[in-house]
Amino acid sequence: MIHNIPLVLLGDDGTILNAIESQRGRVSVARSAHTFADALGYAHAGIACAILSVGLPQEATVSILHELDEADVKFIALVPEDTPLPDLVMPLATDTEPHQLPAIVEKLLDEASAELEQELGITPQKAENGYGYDSGYSGHYGYDTQNLYNGSGEYLHPDTSGYGYALVNPNRSQTEQSSMDFPLSCPSQEQLKASQLQEGYEASAHFESNMQQPTLNERRDSPRQYYPQFSGSQPEALEAENRGTIVAVWGTGGAPGRSTLALNLANCAAAEGMHVCLVDADTYNPSLSPLLGLLDDYSGIAQLCHFIERGQLDTQISDEAISTLRVGKYYLDFLSGITRPDRWPELRTRALRDSIKWLAHRYDVIILDTAACLESDAELGFAQAGPRRNGAAITALEMADHIVLLGNADIIGIPRTIRAYDQMHEGACTLRDTAKVHIWLNKVRAEATGRDAERELANTWQRFGPQNPISGFLPYDRKTVDRAWFRGQTLLEYAPRSPLIVGIRKLYTSLGLRKLR
Repeated sequence: MIHNIPLVLLGDDGTILNAIESQRGRVSVARSAHTFADALGYAHAGIACAILSVGLPQEATVSILHELDEADVKFIALVPEDTPLPDLVMPLATDTEPHQLPAIVEKLLDEASAELEQELGITPQKAENGYGYDSGYSGHYGYDTQNLYNGSGEYLHPDTSGYGYALVNPNRSQTEQSSMDFPLSCPSQEQLKASQLQEGYEASAHFESNMQQPTLNERRDSPRQYYPQFSGSQPEALEAENRGTIVAVWGTGGAPGRSTLALNLANCAAAEGMHVCLVDADTYNPSLSPLLGLLDDYSGIAQLCHFIERGQLDTQISDEAISTLRVGKYYLDFLSGITRPDRWPELRTRALRDSIKWLAHRYDVIILDTAACLESDAELGFAQAGPRRNGAAITALEMADHIVLLGNADIIGIPRTIRAYDQMHEGACTLRDTAKVHIWLNKVRAEATGRDAERELANTWQRFGPQNPISGFLPYDRKTVDRAWFRGQTLLEYAPRSPLIVGIRKLYTSLGLRKLR
Protein backbone atom coordinates (compact mmCIF):
# COMPACT_ATOMS: atom_id res chain seq x y z
CA MET A 1 0.00 0.00 0.00
CA ILE A 2 1.24 3.47 -0.89
CA HIS A 3 1.28 5.68 2.19
CA ASN A 4 1.24 9.02 0.38
CA ILE A 5 -0.29 9.62 -3.06
CA PRO A 6 0.85 12.93 -4.57
CA LEU A 7 -0.85 13.74 -7.89
CA VAL A 8 -0.28 16.02 -10.84
CA LEU A 9 -3.61 17.43 -12.03
CA LEU A 10 -4.01 18.10 -15.74
CA GLY A 11 -6.85 20.17 -17.20
CA ASP A 12 -8.52 20.87 -13.86
CA ASP A 13 -10.37 24.16 -13.37
CA GLY A 14 -9.84 24.04 -9.61
CA THR A 15 -12.79 21.82 -8.75
CA ILE A 16 -10.78 18.63 -8.27
CA LEU A 17 -7.99 20.50 -6.49
CA ASN A 18 -10.40 21.91 -3.91
CA ALA A 19 -12.10 18.53 -3.42
CA ILE A 20 -8.79 16.75 -2.77
CA GLU A 21 -7.21 19.39 -0.55
CA SER A 22 -10.36 19.75 1.56
CA GLN A 23 -10.17 16.11 2.67
CA ARG A 24 -6.48 16.12 3.75
CA GLY A 25 -6.14 12.37 3.26
CA ARG A 26 -3.50 10.18 1.64
CA VAL A 27 -4.15 11.79 -1.74
CA SER A 28 -2.64 15.24 -2.24
CA VAL A 29 -1.92 17.55 -5.17
CA ALA A 30 1.76 18.11 -5.91
CA ARG A 31 1.23 20.33 -8.96
CA SER A 32 -1.51 21.53 -11.31
CA ALA A 33 -0.55 21.57 -14.98
CA HIS A 34 -2.24 23.30 -17.89
CA THR A 35 -0.40 21.40 -20.64
CA PHE A 36 0.52 17.77 -21.07
CA ALA A 37 4.18 18.71 -21.45
CA ASP A 38 4.15 20.40 -18.02
CA ALA A 39 2.46 17.37 -16.43
CA LEU A 40 5.03 15.07 -18.01
CA GLY A 41 7.87 17.21 -16.72
CA TYR A 42 6.48 17.20 -13.18
CA ALA A 43 6.01 13.43 -13.31
CA HIS A 44 9.58 12.77 -14.47
CA ALA A 45 10.84 15.08 -11.71
CA GLY A 46 9.69 12.43 -9.22
CA ILE A 47 7.27 14.58 -7.25
CA ALA A 48 4.14 12.51 -8.01
CA CYS A 49 3.05 8.91 -8.32
CA ALA A 50 0.19 9.56 -10.75
CA ILE A 51 -1.22 12.04 -13.24
CA LEU A 52 -4.96 12.69 -12.98
CA SER A 53 -6.16 14.11 -16.29
CA VAL A 54 -9.51 15.55 -17.26
CA GLY A 55 -9.90 13.81 -20.61
CA LEU A 56 -7.25 11.95 -22.60
CA PRO A 57 -4.73 14.31 -24.21
CA GLN A 58 -3.83 13.60 -27.81
CA GLU A 59 -0.17 13.58 -26.80
CA ALA A 60 -0.72 10.64 -24.41
CA THR A 61 0.66 8.03 -26.80
CA VAL A 62 1.62 4.46 -26.00
CA SER A 63 5.31 5.41 -25.93
CA ILE A 64 4.73 8.24 -23.45
CA LEU A 65 2.54 6.05 -21.25
CA HIS A 66 5.22 3.35 -21.18
CA GLU A 67 7.82 5.94 -20.18
CA LEU A 68 5.57 7.03 -17.32
CA ASP A 69 4.98 3.43 -16.27
CA GLU A 70 8.71 2.74 -16.25
CA ALA A 71 9.08 5.78 -13.98
CA ASP A 72 6.40 4.29 -11.66
CA VAL A 73 3.90 7.00 -12.53
CA LYS A 74 0.32 5.93 -13.26
CA PHE A 75 -1.96 7.78 -15.67
CA ILE A 76 -5.61 8.23 -14.63
CA ALA A 77 -8.05 9.81 -17.07
CA LEU A 78 -11.57 11.11 -16.55
CA VAL A 79 -13.23 10.02 -19.80
CA PRO A 80 -16.70 8.98 -20.99
CA GLU A 81 -17.55 5.32 -20.57
CA ASP A 82 -16.70 2.92 -23.41
CA THR A 83 -13.91 5.19 -24.64
CA PRO A 84 -11.21 2.99 -26.26
CA LEU A 85 -8.03 3.44 -24.24
CA PRO A 86 -4.52 1.99 -24.23
CA ASP A 87 -3.85 -0.58 -21.51
CA LEU A 88 -1.79 1.75 -19.32
CA VAL A 89 -4.59 4.30 -18.84
CA MET A 90 -6.71 3.91 -15.70
CA PRO A 91 -10.20 5.18 -16.66
CA LEU A 92 -12.60 7.07 -14.41
CA ALA A 93 -16.09 8.13 -15.48
CA THR A 94 -16.48 11.83 -16.20
CA ASP A 95 -19.61 12.00 -14.05
CA THR A 96 -17.69 10.97 -10.91
CA GLU A 97 -18.36 13.39 -8.08
CA PRO A 98 -15.22 15.41 -7.19
CA HIS A 99 -15.45 14.54 -3.49
CA GLN A 100 -15.38 10.83 -4.40
CA LEU A 101 -12.19 11.07 -6.44
CA PRO A 102 -9.64 10.75 -3.58
CA ALA A 103 -11.14 7.47 -2.37
CA ILE A 104 -11.39 6.09 -5.91
CA VAL A 105 -7.80 7.08 -6.72
CA GLU A 106 -6.61 5.44 -3.49
CA LYS A 107 -8.40 2.23 -4.42
CA LEU A 108 -7.04 2.19 -7.97
CA LEU A 109 -3.43 2.71 -6.94
CA ASP A 110 -3.65 0.35 -3.96
CA GLU A 111 -5.04 -2.39 -6.21
CA ALA A 112 -2.29 -1.79 -8.77
CA SER A 113 0.35 -1.91 -6.04
CA ALA A 114 -1.12 -5.08 -4.49
CA GLU A 115 -1.29 -6.77 -7.89
CA LEU A 116 2.35 -5.99 -8.55
CA GLU A 117 3.43 -7.13 -5.10
CA GLN A 118 1.54 -10.40 -5.57
CA GLU A 119 3.15 -10.91 -8.97
CA LEU A 120 6.60 -10.32 -7.51
CA GLY A 121 5.98 -12.39 -4.39
CA ILE A 122 6.22 -9.54 -1.88
CA THR A 123 4.61 -10.50 1.40
CA PRO A 124 3.04 -7.92 3.73
CA GLN A 125 5.98 -8.45 6.10
CA LYS A 126 8.48 -7.60 3.37
CA ALA A 127 6.47 -4.57 2.38
CA GLU A 128 6.41 -3.44 6.01
CA ASN A 129 10.18 -3.83 6.14
CA GLY A 130 10.68 -1.33 3.38
CA TYR A 131 10.12 -3.25 0.15
CA GLY A 132 7.76 -1.97 -2.47
CA TYR A 133 6.99 1.40 -3.95
CA ASP A 134 6.72 3.70 -0.96
CA SER A 135 9.82 5.37 0.44
CA GLY A 136 8.28 5.90 3.81
CA TYR A 137 11.39 7.12 5.61
CA SER A 138 12.58 9.53 2.92
CA GLY A 139 9.20 11.07 2.19
CA HIS A 140 9.81 10.77 -1.55
CA TYR A 141 7.90 8.61 -3.96
CA GLY A 142 9.89 6.07 -5.95
CA TYR A 143 13.07 4.08 -5.45
CA ASP A 144 15.44 4.89 -2.62
CA THR A 145 18.96 4.04 -3.73
CA GLN A 146 20.73 4.92 -0.48
CA ASN A 147 22.85 2.28 1.20
CA LEU A 148 21.57 0.56 4.31
CA TYR A 149 23.57 0.73 7.51
CA ASN A 150 23.61 -2.45 9.57
CA GLY A 151 24.64 -0.87 12.87
CA SER A 152 28.13 -2.41 13.09
CA GLY A 153 30.27 -0.08 11.00
CA GLU A 154 29.28 -1.70 7.70
CA TYR A 155 26.84 -0.83 4.98
CA LEU A 156 24.49 -2.96 2.91
CA HIS A 157 25.14 -1.91 -0.67
CA PRO A 158 23.10 -3.27 -3.64
CA ASP A 159 25.15 -5.96 -5.36
CA THR A 160 25.69 -6.19 -9.11
CA SER A 161 23.00 -8.83 -9.58
CA GLY A 162 20.25 -6.43 -8.59
CA TYR A 163 18.59 -9.02 -6.33
CA GLY A 164 20.45 -8.62 -3.07
CA TYR A 165 22.89 -6.58 -1.02
CA ALA A 166 26.58 -6.89 -0.33
CA LEU A 167 28.25 -6.10 3.00
CA VAL A 168 30.61 -3.16 2.59
CA ASN A 169 33.03 -1.95 5.28
CA PRO A 170 34.83 1.30 4.46
CA ASN A 171 37.76 0.26 6.66
CA ARG A 172 38.52 -2.94 4.71
CA SER A 173 40.26 -3.53 1.42
CA GLN A 174 38.41 -4.42 -1.77
CA THR A 175 39.80 -7.97 -1.62
CA GLU A 176 38.42 -8.44 1.88
CA GLN A 177 35.09 -7.02 0.76
CA SER A 178 34.64 -9.51 -2.07
CA SER A 179 34.93 -12.47 0.30
CA MET A 180 32.16 -11.07 2.50
CA ASP A 181 29.46 -10.51 -0.15
CA PHE A 182 26.19 -12.20 0.68
CA PRO A 183 22.65 -12.01 -0.69
CA LEU A 184 20.03 -10.34 1.44
CA SER A 185 16.38 -11.07 0.79
CA CYS A 186 14.97 -8.60 3.29
CA PRO A 187 16.42 -6.21 5.90
CA SER A 188 15.41 -7.01 9.46
CA GLN A 189 13.64 -4.65 11.83
CA GLU A 190 16.89 -4.30 13.79
CA GLN A 191 18.75 -3.17 10.68
CA LEU A 192 16.03 -0.70 9.84
CA LYS A 193 16.05 0.74 13.36
CA ALA A 194 19.84 0.92 13.32
CA SER A 195 19.79 2.76 10.01
CA GLN A 196 17.44 5.38 11.45
CA LEU A 197 19.99 6.17 14.14
CA GLN A 198 22.69 7.01 11.63
CA GLU A 199 22.69 10.59 10.48
CA GLY A 200 22.29 11.03 6.75
CA TYR A 201 20.96 7.56 5.97
CA GLU A 202 17.45 6.50 5.02
CA ALA A 203 16.04 3.07 5.65
CA SER A 204 13.86 2.27 2.65
CA ALA A 205 15.18 -0.65 0.61
CA HIS A 206 13.74 -1.14 -2.81
CA PHE A 207 14.38 -3.45 -5.69
CA GLU A 208 13.99 -3.22 -9.43
CA SER A 209 11.93 -5.86 -11.20
CA ASN A 210 11.75 -6.98 -14.81
CA MET A 211 8.07 -6.58 -15.50
CA GLN A 212 6.52 -8.03 -18.62
CA GLN A 213 6.06 -5.42 -21.29
CA PRO A 214 2.37 -4.50 -21.53
CA THR A 215 0.71 -5.50 -24.78
CA LEU A 216 -0.57 -3.13 -27.39
CA ASN A 217 -4.11 -4.40 -27.10
CA GLU A 218 -6.81 -2.07 -25.94
CA ARG A 219 -9.23 -2.93 -23.14
CA ARG A 220 -11.04 -6.21 -23.61
CA ASP A 221 -14.34 -4.48 -24.22
CA SER A 222 -12.90 -2.30 -26.95
CA PRO A 223 -14.45 -2.88 -30.38
CA ARG A 224 -11.11 -2.20 -32.04
CA GLN A 225 -9.28 -5.12 -30.49
CA TYR A 226 -8.77 -7.71 -33.20
CA TYR A 227 -5.11 -8.55 -33.33
CA PRO A 228 -3.39 -11.17 -31.15
CA GLN A 229 -1.51 -10.34 -28.02
CA PHE A 230 2.19 -11.00 -27.72
CA SER A 231 4.44 -10.95 -24.70
CA GLY A 232 7.80 -9.25 -24.53
CA SER A 233 9.00 -11.98 -22.18
CA GLN A 234 8.24 -14.83 -24.58
CA PRO A 235 11.35 -16.93 -25.26
CA GLU A 236 12.92 -16.01 -28.59
CA ALA A 237 12.87 -19.56 -29.96
CA LEU A 238 9.15 -20.01 -29.16
CA GLU A 239 8.28 -16.53 -30.37
CA ALA A 240 10.10 -17.11 -33.67
CA GLU A 241 7.89 -20.14 -34.36
CA ASN A 242 4.77 -18.00 -34.12
CA ARG A 243 5.80 -15.07 -36.31
CA GLY A 244 7.41 -14.22 -39.61
CA THR A 245 11.11 -13.71 -40.18
CA ILE A 246 12.48 -10.18 -39.82
CA VAL A 247 15.33 -9.22 -42.15
CA ALA A 248 17.13 -5.89 -41.70
CA VAL A 249 19.19 -4.57 -44.60
CA TRP A 250 21.81 -2.28 -43.09
CA GLY A 251 25.16 -0.99 -44.15
CA THR A 252 27.66 1.81 -44.22
CA GLY A 253 27.24 5.34 -45.44
CA GLY A 254 28.21 6.13 -48.99
CA ALA A 255 25.27 4.46 -50.77
CA PRO A 256 26.34 0.81 -50.81
CA GLY A 257 22.94 -0.16 -52.24
CA ARG A 258 20.79 -0.92 -49.19
CA SER A 259 17.47 0.15 -50.71
CA THR A 260 18.10 -1.61 -54.02
CA LEU A 261 19.01 -4.80 -52.19
CA ALA A 262 16.01 -4.60 -49.82
CA LEU A 263 13.59 -4.11 -52.72
CA ASN A 264 14.97 -7.01 -54.73
CA LEU A 265 15.12 -9.32 -51.70
CA ALA A 266 11.41 -8.61 -51.16
CA ASN A 267 10.77 -9.41 -54.83
CA CYS A 268 12.67 -12.70 -54.47
CA ALA A 269 10.58 -13.59 -51.41
CA ALA A 270 7.35 -12.80 -53.25
CA ALA A 271 8.50 -14.93 -56.19
CA GLU A 272 8.94 -17.85 -53.77
CA GLY A 273 5.30 -17.54 -52.65
CA MET A 274 6.06 -15.69 -49.42
CA HIS A 275 3.62 -13.19 -47.93
CA VAL A 276 6.11 -10.34 -47.67
CA CYS A 277 6.04 -6.77 -46.38
CA LEU A 278 8.75 -4.29 -47.39
CA VAL A 279 9.25 -1.45 -44.89
CA ASP A 280 11.15 1.76 -45.56
CA ALA A 281 12.55 2.55 -42.10
CA ASP A 282 15.31 4.88 -43.34
CA THR A 283 14.89 8.15 -41.44
CA TYR A 284 17.66 9.98 -43.33
CA ASN A 285 17.21 9.19 -47.02
CA PRO A 286 14.09 7.09 -47.64
CA SER A 287 14.15 6.04 -51.28
CA LEU A 288 12.02 2.94 -51.82
CA SER A 289 8.98 4.86 -53.09
CA PRO A 290 10.86 6.41 -56.05
CA LEU A 291 12.44 3.03 -56.84
CA LEU A 292 8.93 1.58 -57.11
CA GLY A 293 7.72 4.46 -59.25
CA LEU A 294 5.53 5.88 -56.47
CA LEU A 295 5.04 9.43 -55.27
CA ASP A 296 6.64 10.07 -51.88
CA ASP A 297 3.80 12.26 -50.58
CA TYR A 298 2.50 9.76 -48.01
CA SER A 299 4.18 7.82 -45.21
CA GLY A 300 2.67 4.43 -44.47
CA ILE A 301 5.05 3.61 -41.63
CA ALA A 302 4.36 6.95 -39.90
CA GLN A 303 0.62 6.30 -40.23
CA LEU A 304 0.92 2.83 -38.72
CA CYS A 305 3.06 4.10 -35.82
CA HIS A 306 0.62 6.97 -35.23
CA PHE A 307 -2.38 4.70 -34.66
CA ILE A 308 -0.41 2.09 -32.72
CA GLU A 309 0.76 4.89 -30.42
CA ARG A 310 -2.88 5.66 -29.64
CA GLY A 311 -4.10 2.07 -29.46
CA GLN A 312 -6.46 2.66 -32.38
CA LEU A 313 -5.14 0.30 -35.04
CA ASP A 314 -7.80 -1.66 -36.89
CA THR A 315 -8.11 -3.46 -40.23
CA GLN A 316 -9.32 -0.41 -42.13
CA ILE A 317 -6.47 1.77 -40.91
CA SER A 318 -3.83 -0.86 -41.63
CA ASP A 319 -5.23 -1.35 -45.14
CA GLU A 320 -4.91 2.39 -45.73
CA ALA A 321 -1.32 2.50 -44.47
CA ILE A 322 -0.06 -0.58 -46.34
CA SER A 323 0.14 -0.48 -50.13
CA THR A 324 -0.18 -3.72 -52.09
CA LEU A 325 1.94 -3.60 -55.24
CA ARG A 326 2.10 -5.85 -58.24
CA VAL A 327 5.73 -6.52 -59.08
CA GLY A 328 5.82 -8.47 -62.32
CA LYS A 329 3.83 -11.63 -61.71
CA TYR A 330 3.92 -11.27 -57.95
CA TYR A 331 2.50 -9.10 -55.17
CA LEU A 332 4.13 -7.59 -52.14
CA ASP A 333 2.94 -5.21 -49.43
CA PHE A 334 4.82 -1.97 -48.89
CA LEU A 335 5.02 0.53 -46.03
CA SER A 336 6.40 3.75 -47.45
CA GLY A 337 8.90 5.79 -45.45
CA ILE A 338 8.73 9.30 -44.07
CA THR A 339 8.41 11.97 -46.76
CA ARG A 340 11.09 14.26 -45.29
CA PRO A 341 14.05 13.55 -42.99
CA ASP A 342 12.75 16.08 -40.43
CA ARG A 343 9.74 13.82 -39.79
CA TRP A 344 11.94 11.27 -38.00
CA PRO A 345 10.33 11.92 -34.54
CA GLU A 346 7.14 10.29 -35.87
CA LEU A 347 8.90 6.92 -35.74
CA ARG A 348 9.28 6.62 -31.98
CA THR A 349 11.20 3.57 -30.84
CA ARG A 350 8.41 1.76 -29.01
CA ALA A 351 5.82 2.51 -31.68
CA LEU A 352 8.12 1.21 -34.42
CA ARG A 353 8.98 -1.87 -32.38
CA ASP A 354 5.31 -2.65 -31.81
CA SER A 355 4.56 -1.99 -35.48
CA ILE A 356 7.20 -4.52 -36.52
CA LYS A 357 5.80 -7.03 -34.03
CA TRP A 358 2.33 -6.44 -35.42
CA LEU A 359 3.57 -7.04 -38.96
CA ALA A 360 5.52 -10.14 -37.92
CA HIS A 361 2.30 -11.88 -36.91
CA ARG A 362 0.80 -11.26 -40.34
CA TYR A 363 3.59 -11.83 -42.83
CA ASP A 364 6.02 -14.61 -43.62
CA VAL A 365 8.85 -12.13 -44.17
CA ILE A 366 9.35 -8.50 -43.13
CA ILE A 367 12.24 -6.74 -44.88
CA LEU A 368 13.42 -3.50 -43.29
CA ASP A 369 15.42 -0.91 -45.21
CA THR A 370 17.39 1.10 -42.64
CA ALA A 371 19.66 4.12 -42.38
CA ALA A 372 23.38 3.78 -41.71
CA CYS A 373 23.72 5.81 -38.49
CA LEU A 374 23.58 4.04 -35.12
CA GLU A 375 24.93 6.74 -32.80
CA SER A 376 23.00 7.11 -29.55
CA ASP A 377 21.37 10.37 -28.51
CA ALA A 378 24.01 10.79 -25.79
CA GLU A 379 26.73 10.68 -28.44
CA LEU A 380 24.79 13.21 -30.51
CA GLY A 381 24.46 15.57 -27.53
CA PHE A 382 20.81 14.90 -26.63
CA ALA A 383 20.16 14.02 -22.98
CA GLN A 384 16.42 14.49 -22.62
CA ALA A 385 13.82 11.75 -22.83
CA GLY A 386 11.93 11.51 -26.09
CA PRO A 387 12.33 10.18 -29.63
CA ARG A 388 15.78 8.91 -30.55
CA ARG A 389 17.29 10.28 -33.75
CA ASN A 390 18.64 6.89 -34.80
CA GLY A 391 16.04 4.85 -32.95
CA ALA A 392 14.53 3.44 -36.15
CA ALA A 393 17.79 1.87 -37.35
CA ILE A 394 18.68 0.61 -33.88
CA THR A 395 15.21 -0.88 -33.40
CA ALA A 396 15.34 -2.61 -36.78
CA LEU A 397 18.67 -4.26 -35.97
CA GLU A 398 17.60 -5.26 -32.47
CA MET A 399 14.46 -6.97 -33.76
CA ALA A 400 15.98 -8.64 -36.80
CA ASP A 401 16.48 -12.38 -37.14
CA HIS A 402 18.83 -11.76 -40.06
CA ILE A 403 20.99 -8.67 -40.57
CA VAL A 404 22.45 -8.15 -44.02
CA LEU A 405 25.46 -5.85 -43.56
CA LEU A 406 26.18 -4.32 -46.96
CA GLY A 407 29.38 -2.49 -47.85
CA ASN A 408 31.05 -1.13 -50.95
CA ALA A 409 33.83 -3.28 -52.41
CA ASP A 410 36.49 -0.60 -52.72
CA ILE A 411 39.28 1.07 -50.79
CA ILE A 412 36.81 3.30 -48.92
CA GLY A 413 34.00 0.81 -48.44
CA ILE A 414 36.04 -2.00 -46.83
CA PRO A 415 37.28 0.05 -43.81
CA ARG A 416 33.79 1.51 -43.39
CA THR A 417 32.26 -1.96 -43.35
CA ILE A 418 34.74 -3.15 -40.73
CA ARG A 419 33.99 -0.14 -38.53
CA ALA A 420 30.25 -0.62 -39.01
CA TYR A 421 30.49 -4.25 -37.89
CA ASP A 422 32.47 -3.23 -34.81
CA GLN A 423 30.01 -0.45 -33.99
CA MET A 424 27.07 -2.83 -34.20
CA HIS A 425 28.71 -5.20 -31.70
CA GLU A 426 30.16 -2.60 -29.31
CA GLY A 427 27.03 -1.33 -27.60
CA ALA A 428 25.32 0.66 -30.33
CA CYS A 429 22.48 -1.87 -30.20
CA THR A 430 21.60 -5.13 -28.48
CA LEU A 431 21.06 -7.86 -31.06
CA ARG A 432 18.93 -10.94 -30.51
CA ASP A 433 20.87 -13.93 -29.23
CA THR A 434 19.69 -15.85 -32.27
CA ALA A 435 20.34 -13.06 -34.81
CA LYS A 436 22.58 -13.92 -37.74
CA VAL A 437 24.79 -11.31 -39.41
CA HIS A 438 25.49 -11.78 -43.13
CA ILE A 439 28.29 -9.62 -44.54
CA TRP A 440 28.02 -8.92 -48.26
CA LEU A 441 30.15 -6.64 -50.40
CA ASN A 442 28.45 -4.86 -53.29
CA LYS A 443 29.72 -3.29 -56.53
CA VAL A 444 32.57 -5.78 -56.89
CA ARG A 445 34.77 -4.88 -59.89
CA ALA A 446 38.34 -5.44 -60.95
CA GLU A 447 38.97 -1.71 -61.47
CA ALA A 448 38.61 -1.08 -57.73
CA THR A 449 40.34 -4.11 -56.23
CA GLY A 450 42.47 -5.90 -58.82
CA ARG A 451 42.13 -8.69 -61.34
CA ASP A 452 40.83 -11.41 -59.00
CA ALA A 453 38.47 -9.10 -57.12
CA GLU A 454 36.70 -11.57 -54.83
CA ARG A 455 39.94 -13.24 -53.77
CA GLU A 456 41.61 -9.89 -53.03
CA LEU A 457 38.61 -8.75 -50.99
CA ALA A 458 38.48 -12.01 -49.02
CA ASN A 459 42.21 -11.79 -48.21
CA THR A 460 41.90 -8.16 -47.12
CA TRP A 461 38.93 -8.98 -44.89
CA GLN A 462 40.72 -11.95 -43.36
CA ARG A 463 43.71 -9.76 -42.53
CA PHE A 464 41.99 -6.62 -41.23
CA GLY A 465 38.36 -7.53 -40.61
CA PRO A 466 36.50 -9.28 -37.77
CA GLN A 467 36.30 -13.04 -37.36
CA ASN A 468 32.89 -13.17 -39.03
CA PRO A 469 33.78 -13.99 -42.66
CA ILE A 470 32.33 -12.38 -45.76
CA SER A 471 29.17 -14.21 -46.78
CA GLY A 472 29.22 -13.25 -50.45
CA PHE A 473 29.83 -10.71 -53.20
CA LEU A 474 27.51 -8.81 -55.54
CA PRO A 475 28.89 -7.65 -58.90
CA TYR A 476 28.85 -4.07 -60.14
CA ASP A 477 26.12 -3.68 -62.78
CA ARG A 478 25.42 0.04 -63.02
CA LYS A 479 23.70 0.00 -66.41
CA THR A 480 21.18 -2.66 -65.44
CA VAL A 481 20.37 -0.91 -62.16
CA ASP A 482 19.92 2.47 -63.85
CA ARG A 483 17.57 1.07 -66.48
CA ALA A 484 15.50 -0.77 -63.85
CA TRP A 485 15.24 2.41 -61.78
CA PHE A 486 14.24 4.43 -64.83
CA ARG A 487 11.36 2.04 -65.51
CA GLY A 488 10.31 1.72 -61.87
CA GLN A 489 10.99 -2.01 -62.00
CA THR A 490 12.89 -4.49 -59.89
CA LEU A 491 15.89 -6.35 -61.27
CA LEU A 492 13.86 -9.56 -61.28
CA GLU A 493 11.36 -7.86 -63.59
CA TYR A 494 13.76 -6.06 -65.88
CA ALA A 495 16.76 -8.41 -66.09
CA PRO A 496 16.02 -11.76 -64.39
CA ARG A 497 19.27 -13.28 -65.73
CA SER A 498 21.63 -10.43 -64.89
CA PRO A 499 24.68 -11.32 -62.74
CA LEU A 500 23.48 -8.94 -60.02
CA ILE A 501 20.05 -10.53 -59.56
CA VAL A 502 21.71 -13.96 -59.63
CA GLY A 503 23.87 -12.82 -56.71
CA ILE A 504 20.86 -11.39 -54.85
CA ARG A 505 19.00 -14.67 -55.32
CA LYS A 506 22.00 -16.46 -53.84
CA LEU A 507 21.87 -14.08 -50.87
CA TYR A 508 18.13 -14.70 -50.47
CA THR A 509 18.60 -18.48 -50.52
CA SER A 510 21.35 -18.27 -47.87
CA LEU A 511 18.88 -16.69 -45.42
CA GLY A 512 16.80 -19.89 -45.32
CA LEU A 513 13.47 -18.09 -44.99
CA ARG A 514 10.30 -20.09 -44.36
CA LYS A 515 6.58 -19.57 -44.66
CA LEU A 516 4.73 -18.73 -41.45
CA ARG A 517 1.57 -20.60 -42.44
